[in-house]
Formats: sequence, structure tokens, C-alpha cells
Amino acid sequence: GFSVLSSAGGELLRFIQESNDSGKLDMYDGGSLKLRLSAHASEANYINNGGLVGIGTDSPGSYDNYFNNLVVYENGNAGIAIIGGTNGESSLGFGDGTGAATYRGAVAYVHTSGDNQDKMFFKTAATNQMVIDSSGNLGVGEISPSERLHIGGNYGDFRLYSRTGIEIGTLAFNEY
Repeated sequence: GFSVLSSAGGELLRFIQESNDSGKLDMYDGGSLKLRLSAHASEANYINNGGLVGIGTDSPGSYDNYFNNLVVYENGNAGIAIIGGTNGESSLGFGDGTGAATYRGAVAYVHTSGDNQDKMFFKTAATNQMVIDSSGNLGVGEISPSERLHIGGNYGDFRLYSRTGIEIGTLAFNEY
């Protein structure tokens, strides 16, 4: 292998050829290892030539092609954390283009103070459609739910269906 050194003599990059013909690329900052990419089977990261990323797996392409751009695997509990500051929000966006209409759907947790503090929002068509507040109240079409289930918008009938699709009843609500 070989290393690329900074002008001060510290390592910036290290390329390593291992005995099994796999390789590693280590990136350093201030002498501390910051990123390791490895083709070795025992390493826990992988980027394949199709751009699929695996963390804890060397075969992200073997998963369902709707969900394999980033695969996080652990033989036990696995998770991904999205951490935002106490004055912001943490979100996961879903898009279908570029520009203002990019994020058509989202799941967002708002940490800030005020009316939206500690609420989880669910967006479709770039609009908040559902929210869960810090008390566990669920708002559908209502972003400030005042009850366990608060349905906003136009009042109308709720139709109840069996699992086989047969209508079994209607609940009607009137404004008062």
C-alpha cells in the first residue's frame, strides 16, 4: 500500500492491499481515522459499482430493488438515527423531481418551541396530512389535535368495510 501525507507529515489517505487481494481506503483528519471503505468481506461497509450502499452487508443488491439504495444490516437490532438540533426538525423526504416540488412526501419530527414543538408530521402532496403530538393525540387533516383522534376538514360519513370489502356500516357526523 501507500499513504498520502499532509504538508505537516500526518496521513491524509492510506491505500492498503490485503493478502486476499481486497483493498482498503482509509481517510484521516488530524491523525484520526474518519472513513474506511473496504472490499474485505469482514468489513461492515460496501459501495458497489451500481452505487448501492451497504452498512453491515457486502451485498446491498440482494435486497428488494425498491429499498436497496442504502441497506443497513445487523444480525440483531438495527436502526438509523436522524438527529436534529433542539431548534430544528429531523425529517425524511420523498421526492419525484427537482426544484420546489421535489419533496412531495415526508415524515418530520419538529423539535422547536411553539405550537409545533415535539410533533411528528406526515406529509403527502407536499401538505401536512397527519400529526401525532407530544400527548399522543392524532390529528388527521388537523395539525393541532385536541383529542386522542381529531379529524379535521369537511364533515362526512365514515364507511366501515369488512376484510372482504363488503360495507358493514356507516357512521355519520353532523356539525353542532
